[in-house]
Amino acid sequence: MNLENTVVIDSVVVSADTGKAISGQMRASYTAEKQGILAKDKLWADGVRAEMLESGATQRDQVIGFLIDGMPANIRTVARYTREEAKQICLSEDQKATRREAKQRIGSQIAKYQKQLTKMAEAEAEAAKPAEEVVEEVVEEATEEATEAKTPNQIMVGIIEGFLNDVREAEEWPNQVKITKTGQAFIDALSTATAAQVEAALKEVLSTES
Repeated sequence: MNLENTVVIDSVVVSADTGKAISGQMRASYTAEKQGILAKDKLWADGVRAEMLESGATQRDQVIGFLIDGMPANIRTVARYTREEAKQICLSEDQKATRREAKQRIGSQIAKYQKQLTKMAEAEAEAAKPAEEVVEEVVEEATEEATEAKTPNQIMVGIIEGFLNDVREAEEWPNQVKITKTGQAFIDALSTATAAQVEAALKEVLSTES
């Protein structure tokens, strides 16, 4: 925001009546949040699960009925109309818009319940895991990480072994026996020796080759 272009008008005051409306909105948001938590907890306690709120399920129809009961009186009637009933009655454009908005609110709330119930089911399943199973998973993960971590020597052994395999499989390769023998000696050194010892062995091999 550019403060230089901001005009402060001290003569405009937020009235007490407007303040009540703002406070009421904030109070309603807290109430709505508490009611939302209570509703999903009650659904869970009743044994309702996310899959029971799919289209065609009895529990879904029951929940929709209760949601409509919570709407303003002038909206409930049009919200209860099925698509066929709405066509027969020939709703006005305003009534159609009201019904459409009500259906959207219902669909949104159903989806929210499903998401909440899914998370609760996942949490319950996780908590129900035996302690031994949890320990096994941790050990397995740690073992996999330890297995995957290779030292520079191990990496080099893998490279040389791959090269020697190519040499052995080739029909004609210059100095095949000598290369294979030298390579195997180098692998043995890599597998058992320290980095300094490997370096010394490599220098010795190179000096012998020359």
